[in-house]
Order: sequence, then C-alpha cells, then structure tokens
Amino acid sequence: MKKEFKIDKRCITKEELKKRCWTDSMIKLLLGNPDDTVKDPYYGNDTIKLYLVKRVSRIENSAVFFRLMGMSVERREAMKKVARMEEKEILKYIDSIEIKVEKVDMKKIKKLAIKEYNIHQAEVDHVENMILDEKYLDNAFLSRIMVNYIRHNLTSYEDLLEELRGKEGKYEAYMKLKNKILEKIAEVYPELKEECNRQMLIKRDDKNGE
Repeated sequence: MKKEFKIDKRCITKEELKKRCWTDSMIKLLLGNPDDTVKDPYYGNDTIKLYLVKRVSRIENSAVFFRLMGMSVERREAMKKVARMEEKEILKYIDSIEIKVEKVDMKKIKKLAIKEYNIHQAEVDHVENMILDEKYLDNAFLSRIMVNYIRHNLTSYEDLLEELRGKEGKYEAYMKLKNKILEKIAEVYPELKEECNRQMLIKRDDKNGE
C-alpha cells in the first residue's frame, strides 16, 4: 500500500487550482512561478507545483481573476453552441458575440510570450530556436509572438477558433472569427496594431500556423 502523501496546508497544488476554475493560462499570468515544489512520490522525477493559499485567495478576489474566469466560461459555452451548427449558422453566431481581451502590462506580455515560445520550441525538439537573449530579437518577430500569446491566453473564444481551424466547410467562419479577435487585440493593444493587421491578411487554411 502506498504511503499517504501530505501537502503543506498553507499551499495548494495545480490540480486543486483547476477544481477552483483556474485555467493553465490564468495560472501562468496571475500566479507565475510556484511558491514551492516537491518531488512527486508516485511519478519518479516529476515535481508538484505548490502555490500559497493566501496568495491564491487574494488573487481570486481580484477583478482581473473574475474577468478571466468569465472569459473561460464563455469559451466553453461557445464550444457547446456551435458543435452541431452549419457554417451559415456559425457565421451569424460570430456576428452576435462580443470579443473580450484582457489588458496586461506590455512588459509582462513580452516576458510571457517569450517563455511560451521557448516551451513550444523545446516540445517540438527545436531548442536551437529558443530565445536566450531578447536584446537580439527582431521587433516584428517579437510583435508576432506577443499577439499570438494574447490571442491564445487573454481572449474569449480562442478555443472556438482552434476548433474551427482546418475543418472542412468552416474556413470562412474560422477567418471571420480570427479577424474579429485580432481587431479587438489591436484596439486594446494599439502598439501591436500593425502585427494584427499583418495577421488579418493571412488567408490560408493553416493547421500549423499562427
């Protein structure tokens, strides 16, 4: 029989955060690095990330937490609504929805975008592409990964966009929703408007692109 494993009562695990309606992007944005880690007793070299309950509770009472949680709920509801819709119905639905984009300090967006980019490069075994020194970054490239980070993590309806990507008979709906999201990002982050406009010009059924 496995020995009972106990976590410090002052801390909470990522799994427990998920039960409290936190998403991965919310954890990265609002909590950042864990306050502590412990070795997972059941899965070899894995570690368990721990977050102070006091810090978690403080953030859960903030306005930004409720806004992000609301966007997460909207994403799930949108997925349910369009599951059986034909493209014409989806296009009408897209016209009716309001896109929300959370405003975050640009310096924080840059840091998180680089981190997410590096994680992705490591996952696909392209460590040679990882960003080790941002001072050598091209501004256009940096703007691109920042817009991508915002779209993937700080907007409503991104899950629906991913569901439409590459699906037969859903191209027009995919492009319409993608452009609507990009237009809102440009409105909230005018510093990234040029990159948003560039991405709106990309008209391709891209399963692996931006």
